[in-house]
Amino acid sequence: YCFITFVDPSSATRFFEFVNCFDHRIILHGNELDIKFGSKGLRLPPISNKLLLSLSMGACRNIYISLPEFSYKQKYITDRNMTISAQVLLPDEKTIRNDISQKFGELEKINYINDGHCCWVNFLDIGAAIAFMESLVKTPRDFHAAFDNRYLGLVIKYGKDRCANNFKVVS
Repeated sequence: YCFITFVDPSSATRFFEFVNCFDHRIILHGNELDIKFGSKGLRLPPISNKLLLSLSMGACRNIYISLPEFSYKQKYITDRNMTISAQVLLPDEKTIRNDISQKFGELEKINYINDGHCCWVNFLDIGAAIAFMESLVKTPRDFHAAFDNRYLGLVIKYGKDRCANNFKVVS
């Protein structure tokens, strides 16, 4: 069994109707899934106002980390006068995973773009992603000090959550 919790009740209803009312099947690892509303959902605590506010301001489970534009654009990479590009590096996957998961919570996956100038960090829990961003925004000095300034100078913001994409219909 698997239980999915939706933050927005209308999203749960839309998902349920999509699968059951429009006769779309969901296949996972070759098995057709049976989609139902679970009784446990009726006993879940209400969603906090803090979470709802964060969601309305763009929060999601996905954090985007990138080199600043000046450090990876071709004109700066080839210009010998631009030494700053050598000073700003994106940490590798193992470092990001260790840093973030130990302090904020478990990660689902980290996706790097082919040229390595940015990545998306997917948290398992949206609350952990929000805590990460709040720490960065509210106490940036402490945030960066906790990670030996590895993320100083990088662009860090909420990314687009893969789960927010429209359903993929395969016929």
